[in-house]
Amino acid sequence: MKINKRRILLVDDSVAISQILKTGLNMSGYEAQAENNPAHVLQVARAFRPDLIVLDVAMPGMDGGAVAQALGDQRDLAHIPIIFLTALCSKEDAARAKNNDEMILAKPITVAELVKNIEERLRQK
Repeated sequence: MKINKRRILLVDDSVAISQILKTGLNMSGYEAQAENNPAHVLQVARAFRPDLIVLDVAMPGMDGGAVAQALGDQRDLAHIPIIFLTALCSKEDAARAKNNDEMILAKPITVAELVKNIEERLRQK
């Protein structure tokens, strides 16, 4: 019997961060894929069909906000929930944003913290 794992797309310009999180998520029972070029996210999302996207905010060329907007503009991708990751705010600031129905997590983050928030975000959708 094949078990359908939840698919998580990690988008971060840092190869090291995305690979650490990808490995941790795969070990936690998810099927994770990393993309380090924000310009490729639409194409990768269409091919991978993620259940959720973890999206870095500060990236060169195309920041997380622009990527989220581009996803939202696509009828076939607009439904995918997003968790934003950023080193630009404190954990306290991120917690306040979470209370305002946005899911923003402050870096650094552990895999356990990310898994907890992924599960919460998937329950909301």
